[in-house]
Amino acid sequence: GKALRRFQEKHNLESVGEAGPKTLELLNRFMREGGAGKSGKIPKGLLREAGRAVMLPLVPQNNSGLKGWAKIMDNKDGKAVVHIELLKSSSVFDNATSTRPAHIHAGACPTPGAVSYPLSPVSGGKSSTTLAVSTKTLLAGLPLALNVHKSADEASVYVACGDIKTPFVKK
Repeated sequence: GKALRRFQEKHNLESVGEAGPKTLELLNRFMREGGAGKSGKIPKGLLREAGRAVMLPLVPQNNSGLKGWAKIMDNKDGKAVVHIELLKSSSVFDNATSTRPAHIHAGACPTPGAVSYPLSPVSGGKSSTTLAVSTKTLLAGLPLALNVHKSADEASVYVACGDIKTPFVKK
Protein backbone atom coordinates (compact mmCIF):
# COMPACT_ATOMS: atom_id res chain seq x y z
CA GLY A 1 0.00 0.00 0.00
CA LYS A 2 1.08 3.49 0.95
CA ALA A 3 4.43 2.53 2.49
CA LEU A 4 5.38 0.57 -0.63
CA ARG A 5 4.42 3.52 -2.88
CA ARG A 6 6.60 5.86 -0.76
CA PHE A 7 9.49 3.36 -0.95
CA GLN A 8 9.07 3.13 -4.74
CA GLU A 9 8.96 6.92 -5.14
CA LYS A 10 12.05 7.38 -2.96
CA HIS A 11 14.00 4.91 -5.10
CA ASN A 12 12.79 6.18 -8.49
CA LEU A 13 10.63 3.14 -9.22
CA GLU A 14 7.15 3.26 -10.73
CA SER A 15 4.89 3.98 -7.76
CA VAL A 16 2.21 1.31 -8.14
CA GLY A 17 1.92 0.05 -4.56
CA GLU A 18 2.59 -3.55 -5.61
CA ALA A 19 5.95 -5.29 -5.40
CA GLY A 20 6.96 -6.12 -8.95
CA PRO A 21 10.33 -7.53 -10.04
CA LYS A 22 12.27 -4.23 -9.70
CA THR A 23 10.86 -3.47 -6.23
CA LEU A 24 11.48 -7.04 -5.02
CA GLU A 25 15.03 -6.90 -6.37
CA LEU A 26 15.69 -3.67 -4.45
CA LEU A 27 14.08 -4.98 -1.24
CA ASN A 28 16.12 -8.18 -1.47
CA ARG A 29 19.31 -6.13 -2.01
CA PHE A 30 18.54 -4.15 1.16
CA MET A 31 17.97 -7.38 3.06
CA ARG A 32 21.25 -8.90 1.77
CA GLU A 33 23.06 -5.73 2.85
CA GLY A 34 21.56 -5.94 6.32
CA GLY A 35 18.85 -3.42 5.53
CA ALA A 36 21.17 -0.44 5.44
CA GLY A 37 22.76 -0.34 1.99
CA LYS A 38 25.84 1.85 1.47
CA SER A 39 24.29 4.79 3.30
CA GLY A 40 24.17 2.95 6.62
CA LYS A 41 20.57 4.14 7.06
CA ILE A 42 17.78 1.58 7.20
CA PRO A 43 14.89 2.81 5.03
CA LYS A 44 11.95 3.81 7.18
CA GLY A 45 9.43 0.97 7.30
CA LEU A 46 11.90 -1.73 6.27
CA LEU A 47 11.89 -4.17 9.15
CA ARG A 48 15.05 -5.79 10.38
CA GLU A 49 14.09 -7.64 13.53
CA ALA A 50 16.01 -10.07 15.71
CA GLY A 51 19.08 -10.11 13.44
CA ARG A 52 17.75 -12.37 10.69
CA ALA A 53 14.99 -11.80 8.20
CA VAL A 54 14.59 -13.65 4.94
CA MET A 55 12.54 -11.98 2.21
CA LEU A 56 11.68 -13.96 -0.87
CA PRO A 57 9.65 -13.17 -3.94
CA LEU A 58 6.91 -15.65 -4.85
CA VAL A 59 6.64 -16.00 -8.61
CA PRO A 60 3.66 -17.29 -10.62
CA GLN A 61 3.50 -20.99 -11.47
CA ASN A 62 1.26 -22.77 -14.01
CA ASN A 63 0.10 -19.49 -15.57
CA SER A 64 -1.66 -18.51 -12.33
CA GLY A 65 -0.65 -14.86 -12.60
CA LEU A 66 -0.24 -14.91 -8.79
CA LYS A 67 2.87 -13.37 -7.34
CA GLY A 68 3.79 -11.96 -3.96
CA TRP A 69 6.33 -12.27 -1.21
CA ALA A 70 7.17 -14.13 1.96
CA LYS A 71 9.07 -12.97 5.01
CA ILE A 72 10.63 -15.39 7.48
CA MET A 73 12.00 -14.15 10.79
CA ASP A 74 12.26 -15.22 14.41
CA ASN A 75 9.68 -14.06 16.94
CA LYS A 76 10.62 -13.06 20.52
CA ASP A 77 10.52 -16.76 21.50
CA GLY A 78 13.13 -17.66 18.88
CA LYS A 79 10.67 -19.47 16.58
CA ALA A 80 10.56 -18.80 12.84
CA VAL A 81 7.43 -16.98 11.70
CA VAL A 82 6.49 -17.24 8.02
CA HIS A 83 4.35 -14.41 6.60
CA ILE A 84 2.97 -14.83 3.08
CA GLU A 85 1.18 -12.25 0.97
CA LEU A 86 -0.10 -12.83 -2.55
CA LEU A 87 -0.85 -9.73 -4.56
CA LYS A 88 -4.31 -9.17 -5.99
CA SER A 89 -4.69 -10.69 -9.40
CA SER A 90 -7.14 -10.25 -12.23
CA SER A 91 -6.60 -13.87 -13.26
CA VAL A 92 -9.05 -16.71 -12.77
CA PHE A 93 -7.09 -17.57 -9.61
CA ASP A 94 -8.99 -15.03 -7.49
CA ASN A 95 -7.41 -14.33 -4.08
CA ALA A 96 -10.40 -12.85 -2.30
CA THR A 97 -12.42 -16.05 -2.15
CA SER A 98 -9.69 -18.69 -2.28
CA THR A 99 -8.01 -20.66 0.46
CA ARG A 100 -4.75 -22.17 -0.71
CA PRO A 101 -2.54 -24.74 1.03
CA ALA A 102 1.08 -23.62 1.51
CA HIS A 103 4.21 -25.51 2.51
CA ILE A 104 7.95 -25.25 2.73
CA HIS A 105 9.32 -28.06 0.58
CA ALA A 106 12.76 -29.61 0.21
CA GLY A 107 14.45 -28.60 -3.04
CA ALA A 108 13.85 -25.64 -5.33
CA CYS A 109 11.26 -24.09 -7.62
CA PRO A 110 9.63 -24.93 -9.96
CA THR A 111 9.63 -28.61 -8.92
CA PRO A 112 10.33 -28.90 -5.19
CA GLY A 113 10.31 -32.21 -3.34
CA ALA A 114 8.64 -33.45 -0.17
CA VAL A 115 6.98 -31.16 2.38
CA SER A 116 9.41 -30.09 5.12
CA TYR A 117 7.08 -27.72 7.00
CA PRO A 118 3.32 -27.31 6.56
CA LEU A 119 2.14 -23.70 6.70
CA SER A 120 -1.21 -22.11 7.49
CA PRO A 121 -3.35 -21.92 4.35
CA VAL A 122 -3.27 -18.64 2.43
CA SER A 123 -6.70 -17.08 2.84
CA GLY A 124 -7.67 -13.72 1.38
CA GLY A 125 -4.14 -13.58 -0.06
CA LYS A 126 -2.39 -13.78 3.35
CA SER A 127 -1.01 -16.34 5.78
CA SER A 128 1.09 -16.35 8.93
CA THR A 129 2.59 -19.46 10.54
CA THR A 130 4.85 -19.92 13.56
CA LEU A 131 7.14 -22.93 13.11
CA ALA A 132 8.51 -25.09 15.91
CA VAL A 133 12.09 -24.25 14.80
CA SER A 134 14.22 -21.09 14.58
CA THR A 135 15.05 -19.36 11.31
CA LYS A 136 18.66 -20.55 11.75
CA THR A 137 17.50 -24.18 12.03
CA LEU A 138 15.21 -23.73 9.03
CA LEU A 139 18.05 -22.29 6.92
CA ALA A 140 20.32 -25.19 7.92
CA GLY A 141 18.02 -27.39 5.81
CA LEU A 142 18.56 -25.55 2.51
CA PRO A 143 17.75 -25.96 -0.33
CA LEU A 144 14.10 -25.18 0.47
CA ALA A 145 11.24 -23.64 -1.47
CA LEU A 146 8.00 -22.04 -0.30
CA ASN A 147 5.08 -23.21 -2.40
CA VAL A 148 1.45 -22.12 -2.58
CA HIS A 149 -0.99 -24.62 -4.07
CA LYS A 150 -4.15 -23.97 -6.11
CA SER A 151 -6.53 -25.61 -3.59
CA ALA A 152 -6.80 -28.55 -1.19
CA ASP A 153 -8.49 -30.53 -3.98
CA GLU A 154 -5.81 -29.55 -6.51
CA ALA A 155 -2.74 -29.58 -4.26
CA SER A 156 -0.56 -30.88 -7.10
CA VAL A 157 -1.07 -27.57 -8.98
CA TYR A 158 1.34 -24.90 -7.73
CA VAL A 159 0.25 -21.25 -8.16
CA ALA A 160 3.28 -19.47 -6.63
CA CYS A 161 6.76 -20.54 -5.58
CA GLY A 162 9.90 -18.95 -4.13
CA ASP A 163 13.32 -20.31 -3.24
CA ILE A 164 14.46 -19.65 0.33
CA LYS A 165 17.99 -18.28 0.51
CA THR A 166 20.37 -17.43 3.34
CA PRO A 167 20.08 -13.75 4.30
CA PHE A 168 22.97 -11.38 4.71
CA VAL A 169 24.20 -11.68 8.30
CA LYS A 170 26.14 -8.74 9.77
CA LYS A 171 29.44 -9.76 11.33
